[in-house]
Amino acid sequence: MLQYKKTAMETLLGHTLNDYKVADNSTFLSAMSNGLATIENNYLLGIFTITIRMIQLVVAFGMMLWYHWPLTLISIAASALAFAVSMLFGNKASTAEKLVSEKNAISLSTIKEIIEGFPVIKAFKTEKPVTKLYDKSNQNLENAKYSRRMILTLVNIVSQYTGALVHVGIFFLGIYFVHCGYITIGVAVAFVQLMNFVLGPIQTLPELLSAWKAAKQLIYKLENLLSGFGKSTLLNLLLHSNDGYQGNIFIGEKELRDISLESLYDNIAVVQQNVFIFDASMKDNITLFRDFPDAELSRAIALSGLKALIEEKGLDYDCGEYGSNLSGGEKQRISIARSLLHKSSVLLMDEATAALDAENTWSILSTLLSEDDKTTRIIVTHNLDEALLRKYDQVIVMKNGNVIEQGSFEELLAADGYFRSFYRITV
Repeated sequence: MLQYKKTAMETLLGHTLNDYKVADNSTFLSAMSNGLATIENNYLLGIFTITIRMIQLVVAFGMMLWYHWPLTLISIAASALAFAVSMLFGNKASTAEKLVSEKNAISLSTIKEIIEGFPVIKAFKTEKPVTKLYDKSNQNLENAKYSRRMILTLVNIVSQYTGALVHVGIFFLGIYFVHCGYITIGVAVAFVQLMNFVLGPIQTLPELLSAWKAAKQLIYKLENLLSGFGKSTLLNLLLHSNDGYQGNIFIGEKELRDISLESLYDNIAVVQQNVFIFDASMKDNITLFRDFPDAELSRAIALSGLKALIEEKGLDYDCGEYGSNLSGGEKQRISIARSLLHKSSVLLMDEATAALDAENTWSILSTLLSEDDKTTRIIVTHNLDEALLRKYDQVIVMKNGNVIEQGSFEELLAADGYFRSFYRITV
């Protein structure tokens, strides 16, 4: 942890002043405090705990096989069923942990904004609305933490009761085998005792693995914040955010500096991680207060994965101040729908599906990448789903602000370089 934190701080201080100005300080604070604590407890220590539990499991089953292999096979089957049930609930814990991290970053951001804007708050006497804004972010954080506690409690209860049923079942099966003369009383007692070393890991592994996977996602989040891959900087340059770059950026035959901002924005749409939502209806937030044919609006809603939400709440649903009535994933879908309505020749997506679950991420990206039109899509992503990666014409691998590899998914795997190593580790 000393090495990890030292490297993280050195990397942060290695950024330019411009990088620091555009960074979200509250996200850094959250990642360097709660994020690192979670990585230490759930990822690093989790590796040792998970290893110990697995060794216990293997040794226990090995001794049971030595005593009586038919009863061992029955025990393995019953234990596998108990483990599958526990894992089913355990995966929910990973999602809950990620949500707590996101809500904590938002809460820190709100506190930072209040502290920095204190003179303005006092001058305009806006204490009450600011307090309400803080209460809302704080409530969302506590709700996320409460949900996480409830899920972890549920995982624990399911694991314990499933394990108890397996234990009792093996006990009575052992008695039956003794009665039939297949095993001795001593072997039956040994099996019951060894089942403690089987069920202990089975009851704890789902929660440990879920926490470990959630912490692993925080490692990617911190790496993305600190290591300066340059992906977001590259997209900002394509949006003409800075003329001070070296070299050239061409769109078609024209250098970017020679293209007016008005013309550029007529041809480029962008979907970013942080989505601004107006205190207006769902429809107005999708169309940005412009008129579109119903067919085009329906198509954008369907492709962005908003159809179910619209059917449930309607296009007139009030999104609330800063989108307070929407989840992070719903905001992202609105942003995607906006870009699809724009019908631009270039679509830039900066981790646009980060707030969505795996199923919705795959559905939206797969649909966008399968669209048969002339739109050029440049997508920044950490998603390493093989089926999606095969849909890209080119995969550009960046590290420390430099392009280090480029090619199709198949070409990069064959090259046996950084991408292949990173891909093999993460999947």
